[in-house]
Amino acid sequence: MLLHGAPEVAARAEGVLVRMAAEHAGIHPRLTARGGADPGLASGGCRLPSDPSPGSGVGLEEALAAALRSIAEHARRGVALAAVVLLDTPRRIRWRRHDSGRSAGSVLTTALQGGAGLDAVRAALRTSSRPIARLRAWEWLGEATEGEGLLDRVRRAALPIEHELVLSRWHLSLHPRRMRALRRHAGVSRGKPTGILPPGWVVPRLSADARHGAAALAFADPARAAESLEPALGDGDELVRLASARVAPARLVADLCFDSDDRVARAAALRLSRVGVHVPGRSAALDVAAGTLPRLRRSPHESVRRLAVQEGRRVLGRGTGAEAGLALRMALRDDPEGALAGVRRLIRDGVLEERVAGLLAARRAGLGGALEGDLLQILASLSPPRLMATAATVLADCGSAASVAALRSVLDAPDARVRANALQSLGRVAARDRGGPASPVIGALASDPAPIDDHRARANLVRAMIEATPARDSVPCALHELGAMLADRRALHRLAGAWLAGRCLPGEGRRRLADGFVELSARVERLAEDDADPRVRARASACLRRLHAERRARWAGDGVLARLPLSDASGESMRA
Repeated sequence: MLLHGAPEVAARAEGVLVRMAAEHAGIHPRLTARGGADPGLASGGCRLPSDPSPGSGVGLEEALAAALRSIAEHARRGVALAAVVLLDTPRRIRWRRHDSGRSAGSVLTTALQGGAGLDAVRAALRTSSRPIARLRAWEWLGEATEGEGLLDRVRRAALPIEHELVLSRWHLSLHPRRMRALRRHAGVSRGKPTGILPPGWVVPRLSADARHGAAALAFADPARAAESLEPALGDGDELVRLASARVAPARLVADLCFDSDDRVARAAALRLSRVGVHVPGRSAALDVAAGTLPRLRRSPHESVRRLAVQEGRRVLGRGTGAEAGLALRMALRDDPEGALAGVRRLIRDGVLEERVAGLLAARRAGLGGALEGDLLQILASLSPPRLMATAATVLADCGSAASVAALRSVLDAPDARVRANALQSLGRVAARDRGGPASPVIGALASDPAPIDDHRARANLVRAMIEATPARDSVPCALHELGAMLADRRALHRLAGAWLAGRCLPGEGRRRLADGFVELSARVERLAEDDADPRVRARASACLRRLHAERRARWAGDGVLARLPLSDASGESMRA
């Protein structure tokens, strides 16, 4: 009939063949029609209430294969469309079996090994305007090699049903080949909609799975993402709102921060955080966050309130802890030049608290070398002592001759904390770069140590003398000075000595201090037992706990701990 001389008869046969293929595949016939269809037809997977028996289509597939072989004679595109309807995915059609034991796709796949039949099916996938063609193009995008032509068909969607068919199967985008094709096309779209996402007026008409798919595929159509995701603000499905909160632009994320569902509000708040996941247009997102996050302190969700409080400690110039450094590192990742300019502007023009906090955050973010000029200017000018002390600490990350000279110049500063931090930085530079510009300074101080009244500066000098000396070498002057600090009549000097012992004895202390290790450990033990100051006892006890933990770990590695009895004569555990 396809070869009938009357065009009406051939066209009718062509239409019957397409309908039979749709019935055999369990697909609603309206999805193969040129007109539109209600998106609800696709919400159940495009299947009829009951799929036909697999064995009922053997004759249909054989007839279709024969029609494909002779397509050059009759040139009926409906034959290729019928093949498109049946060939849902290569794997499914290849392994679905009939009662006869033959593969359902064996006849068709043999007919499509090459020639005009395969070309006709490919052309139908790329050019057909019927909804089922877009779905098949989406499914074959991860299997076929001619991805560009299939992607062009996926981008064309004139009807809501076409968006429903693809978006409800968003999980197929996880295939690496589909993912690469979508990302590559989104990267060259030049800010224009790619057609993957539907217009905003279509989204409410889609099923929940398809609305979720709009969020999952937002990366493939960034120009239309805001329009397609905006209806999610009032979506009744919490999972749809949650998926949108994770990918929506900053303007929509700010509204989702006030969602009634705890999961949605928390995900949106994390998107606006300075240490959260990347939001397209990070600078614009931070501007939105500046006005949104403070209001979240009054959120009805406890987790969101906690995030808002934590975010306040991440603002540059306010927080001084690890969170501020992490926020600055995130800002440097997104906009290195802008973040560094912001730090410089803060430490030059901010109030004292902001300048100190900015320096500490810069140190945690590893910006000491980039800010060396600003740090040298702070030490050279008549800056507040607290700012000079902080700058001296950050200069330890530089290690240049200019920074060492600046640190050496403030060793006679009137403020004790400035002197102590300068000694600490010189010791770190000397320990990191032995033979560098800081080593002669430490050597000169160690060879002729003058009495130091400040306990912090005294402890930092002794620590520099110990750590700047190669391992296994004796450091008699440093050992004598540390022993003198542990026996000093002044409580603050004993406290600083116990602090220094806690950093010098554990770890490499046994090898570095050699014969002095045992004597210093005994002195620390006496301080932990009978010192008059509770602060000294607590710090000495902390040092002893670290030493005992190292000893137990060493015994466990040598098998000594396993050979100890469980308890001594008094019944107390000997393995504690």
